[in-house]
Amino acid sequence: MTKMKRVIMAQGSKGGVGKTTFISALMEWYAANKVPVRALDFDIENAQASGLQHFWPSVEKFDIHRRGALDAILEIIEDKKHDVMVIDQAAASGKPVFEWWREMAGEIGEMGVAFTSVAVVTSDPGSQVSALKWAQEFKKDTDYLIVKNQMNDPDETFGAWEGSDNVVKFRKSLSPREIILESRLSEFEELSRESGIRLSTIADGEAEGLLGELRWRMRAKGYRSRIFEELEGVKDILLPAEEKE
Repeated sequence: MTKMKRVIMAQGSKGGVGKTTFISALMEWYAANKVPVRALDFDIENAQASGLQHFWPSVEKFDIHRRGALDAILEIIEDKKHDVMVIDQAAASGKPVFEWWREMAGEIGEMGVAFTSVAVVTSDPGSQVSALKWAQEFKKDTDYLIVKNQMNDPDETFGAWEGSDNVVKFRKSLSPREIILESRLSEFEELSRESGIRLSTIADGEAEGLLGELRWRMRAKGYRSRIFEELEGVKDILLPAEEKE
């Protein structure tokens, strides 16, 4: 059966929710599963030391505010080397994305491409409102993955998200999949971000300096194992999809 290519679009919602942390972990999961991925970064305003390209130098950078820039997504259709494209959007990038979506999504969908919209939410109500706003635009034209990031609180239960009537409606109408991005030690995150060293590099004992220490190797192994387990549970919306009849 023919496979549809998969485009993963990280929503350009409220900044500081851990979107790049999650997308980098997702790309590591693809690498571990030997899935060739083409990655685009439309977040040109993000500091070089905190953007996706800082961790993955092969990521292609685009200016989302340049008209037509999102047409780069169309290249997945004829890409012979990659069946998955990952897109990291800039914060507050809704307007250009929504405009492009209205113009092009129908056509690209008919050419054998499945979309997954990824929203990272935290305890901050602003991140939750943003996720629901993007869903109002994309409607049933994409699959949805909600990543609930515990940030600095390992006991975070996402009460505002779970108790929202709008979330209940979202779940009922669009059936989003939901996973947890566990809280990580802030010192670990700072060292990783400053050095641009990926989770697997640390876990596999290939990092130099402080991140080469045993404590961080063991922490990284645990973080990697648990986020990979979460991703395995939703892999059907992360991998190329079965062609729809």
